[in-house]
Amino acid sequence: MNAKAVLAGAVRAHEAGRLREAQQLYRQVLGMDPGSADAVSNLALVTAQMAEFGPAEEMLRGLVKNNPRYAGGHANLALVLHQQGKFEQAIECCEQALKVLSDNKSRQKLQNTLALSLMGAKRFDQALELLRKMTAAHPGFAGGHNLLGTVYTHLGRPDDAVRAFNEATQLDPRDYGSFVAAGECLLVHGRPEAALAQLDRALRVKPWEVRALALRTLALAGLGRRDDEKWLSDPARLVHYHRLSELGYTPEKIDELNRELSAFASTEPSLREDPPQYATLKAWHSTTNLADYANPALEEFKRFIDYAFHERKRSLSSEDEAHPFRRAAPANYWTDLWAIRMKEGGGKLYPHIHVDGWLSGVYYVDVPSIVNDPQAGGAGWLNVGGTRTDIRLKRDPLVRSVKPEPGMMVTFPSYFWHDTVPLPEGNTEQRLCLAYDLNPR
Repeated sequence: MNAKAVLAGAVRAHEAGRLREAQQLYRQVLGMDPGSADAVSNLALVTAQMAEFGPAEEMLRGLVKNNPRYAGGHANLALVLHQQGKFEQAIECCEQALKVLSDNKSRQKLQNTLALSLMGAKRFDQALELLRKMTAAHPGFAGGHNLLGTVYTHLGRPDDAVRAFNEATQLDPRDYGSFVAAGECLLVHGRPEAALAQLDRALRVKPWEVRALALRTLALAGLGRRDDEKWLSDPARLVHYHRLSELGYTPEKIDELNRELSAFASTEPSLREDPPQYATLKAWHSTTNLADYANPALEEFKRFIDYAFHERKRSLSSEDEAHPFRRAAPANYWTDLWAIRMKEGGGKLYPHIHVDGWLSGVYYVDVPSIVNDPQAGGAGWLNVGGTRTDIRLKRDPLVRSVKPEPGMMVTFPSYFWHDTVPLPEGNTEQRLCLAYDLNPR
């Protein structure tokens, strides 16, 4: 097989989310053709997607130094800098590249990243000026209007934001993301009825759109439409518990498996404290897909995940046939698996959703004794339901609180908001869980 064919296979694996396979194939290409700029650029990108930003940045800086007119290298370097929150460096990278690149398509891609980095640096007025020029030069560029809407949202101009998002959807009627963004903007500004109309438009384009379903839940709650909210997002009905004892595990066998999982996950090399792409505070989050690891305890645990998946699918017969969770149930899935470790006081998860999943789950490995203290206010518990801190509603959404229990797995639709109650100051016991998304294959 020649380098071109291997590169094509690497790109296919990359696009399918099989990051380790893609990384290996890109390296194979470079073994055959060390000068392949595409392989270096894509290898760096997949490395960054695995949260290994330092090596990715180093590869890309070497690439653009040796290939100053290679557009993909500049674009990916700016993107990797942006992902690290190095917004000023990303801005400088884009501006320098725009001086040497003349290809219109490459320039437009770099201008997109420049606009995003200006927004990340909170230089919204400059981002607005750039995006106005971009949309004037490319009047059919729906993505530019989407970014304009995002800038107006940050500037507190919701009417201008919604107009920009609507312009994007007029240019591209399949652009469900702009409908969602308009709905989100309106919700943040206390207009749930108008938000609901935008979110319903998004769901007509893409019935399983996690952000739209999550925000629609909040809009229904804010409008007091409790029956509609319960139909869509009742945690009493749609949050399920699964225990290893259902598979015949004895308490001793559960303890043994959890010791092995804890030994693996507590020291997993990719654990980072509060990585910016995740919703943690004073907590450690792994940044690679643990499902890719060859580990006997993980393989055993993945069988439990598969059991939960089939249990949830069997339970769908009791749901309305029109319910989006039932309609979107996949025949097959791939697993994105990670570990979250908390110990120190204040450790928690902020309210969030999992935008790529169908079913999300949490399995408890190590549980601190504080969760059993009735005077601790639910410290360390999981709340499924609720709202975001920046969206204030007249009526609270439905919430279900879950007390962690070793050997127990909790599953829920991926569009359910969830967070945790902070651990108290002085806590000395570890709270370790394995969490995952089952993504439709």
